[in-house]
Amino acid sequence: LAGWGHALLGLVAGPDFAAAAPLLALLAVAAAPVMAAVPLEPVLIALGRAGAVVAAKGAAAALHVGLLVALAGAAGLVAAGWAAICAAAVGLGLLVAVAFRTIARHPERGRGISSPSGPVDGAA
Repeated sequence: LAGWGHALLGLVAGPDFAAAAPLLALLAVAAAPVMAAVPLEPVLIALGRAGAVVAAKGAAAALHVGLLVALAGAAGLVAAGWAAICAAAVGLGLLVAVAFRTIARHPERGRGISSPSGPVDGAA
């Protein structure tokens, strides 16, 4: 995206939008930690940590808005990309920390999923 994003965006959306190519590249980078966090959310909710998921997502959203406000004047449109990267990384970090903390406090939760007939993966 960094190399041909300008031309691609100009071709797809028109020349007026080609200037947003640097922002598109930053938002593509921000998508990686967001996608890495996707499986953690339902796992933590299933482990009874829904409040921690909401807190982590809320903290990331607050950081995102705060950085947008703080950086928009100085960095312009690119500030939105950097704010998204920072918020996504913090959100992923918080969810990973909650997951590790949950497993450290309750090691039995990390051993497998139980069904009414017994453990699904053979773990006890």
